[in-house]
Amino acid sequence: MSEKIVPDEPGERECLRCYLRRMLRSGGCDNTRKWTTYWRDRRAPGDGLFLSRLEERGGICCDCEVLLNVWEDADDARWPERCAGTVGADPLILCAGWTGSYPRDPGDPYDYDDDWEEGFTPV
Repeated sequence: MSEKIVPDEPGERECLRCYLRRMLRSGGCDNTRKWTTYWRDRRAPGDGLFLSRLEERGGICCDCEVLLNVWEDADDARWPERCAGTVGADPLILCAGWTGSYPRDPGDPYDYDDDWEEGFTPV
């Protein structure tokens, strides 16, 4: 039996990244984390560190930042057509469909400070 998904509701086992992809495909980004917090409120309501864990990995301002910055994709990573489902409500754990994708380490997701090594002089 397949899981019935109400248009804006995250599926019972739908991972955060699949949910955000589905919502952003249907309505675009409104420069908020509306769908991220909606997923949290339904899948991980007691997780007080939810947003800060995403922010540490680059999901700071909006849903598309969460979708594109929080996880690292290997060169051969494939985006799944449908969510394969995940166990638990940890927002960093993706469904099995995200083969080759994994959460970024906390810190600067863009590695901006890589050029600021000892001896580097900006022009």
